[in-house]
Amino acid sequence: MIKIIPNKKDIGAEIICDLIKLSNLDFKKIKSALNRYGVIYFRKQNLRSSSYVKFAKNFGKLANYPRLKGLSKKYPQITVVQRKSSDKGPSFGEQFHTDSIYTNKPPRFTTVSYTHLTLPTIYSV
Repeated sequence: MIKIIPNKKDIGAEIICDLIKLSNLDFKKIKSALNRYGVIYFRKQNLRSSSYVKFAKNFGKLANYPRLKGLSKKYPQITVVQRKSSDKGPSFGEQFHTDSIYTNKPPRFTTVSYTHLTLPTIYSV
């Protein structure tokens, strides 16, 4: 069972569910929400690489990124985007870019998973 919570002004929606235990009907509802709201997100998921790839395949064929190194030989479709404290200069993808435009057939959807998110400190006067 899933619960879809639209964000304000119907731009994006949170979907509450367990991504590992979805039925075919649940996937239809998720795809419908994606088409309706443009962006969907799922909080507090703990997916292994195999489960992540399995989930992503429900949206179509996975993209091949010849310019990027995959997570491993077993999971070349998973690209790790990581900013280390020792990294200097702009972050990966920080400048204007269009994902996958250099490929013959860019994917319609992109899935993103994060394990650690650091938000900037915002000071108010």
